[in-house]
Amino acid sequence: MSENSVAYGINGKGQVVGQADVGTGINTKVHAFLFDDGAICVTLVRFNGSESVAYDINDSGQVVGYATNGGNAQRAFLFNNGIMQDLGNLGAALGSLANGINELGQVVLVLPARATVTPCVFSTAVGRCEDLGTLGGNNSVAYGVNASGQVIGDSLYPGGGLSNHSFLYSNGIMSDLNNLFWIARAQIGPSFTPMELTTQALIVEVGTCSKRSNSCLFINTCT
Repeated sequence: MSENSVAYGINGKGQVVGQADVGTGINTKVHAFLFDDGAICVTLVRFNGSESVAYDINDSGQVVGYATNGGNAQRAFLFNNGIMQDLGNLGAALGSLANGINELGQVVLVLPARATVTPCVFSTAVGRCEDLGTLGGNNSVAYGVNASGQVIGDSLYPGGGLSNHSFLYSNGIMSDLNNLFWIARAQIGPSFTPMELTTQALIVEVGTCSKRSNSCLFINTCT
């Protein structure tokens, strides 16, 4: 590959996905990769565009991310059994990207659509996408989904300007997690970014504490 690479996801089998530069100088391209058994076993193909990035992989080896097409638009993809499937833009004007996938094959997508960005959960079993909405602002982004179908991300909120609040989407309800951090906010800061969601709904948060980047473990008791 090259000297420049980034790993974004790993599954229970130790398979790793991410991106790496291929080529040199002006001919450098960004390709998604799948690392398995000590070697890069797959460099994921692109949709005739200049780059592809893989963000997540489940224990079945299904990989999600985005790849650009010939018009340089981002398209969410699902890589499964050697086949790279274009998930389309699902009606979004500015393309799509896939940030996470669970063991059921549910994929969290981000769909830029004109002035609004909204996430959805795409079910590979039925080929349908559920729009998650926002916390009341214009934009929201989903980062991960667990085996129970619970989704984490962040969203703009009314009166918050460009500040984001973390959310947990569960059973059709989007909950503002920052409201649950009211004790810690004075010390850690107003915004949190969710990074990982497990089956037990444990969320790793990154905040600012004494001008340092620290991880916080939020234990959600919702079912």
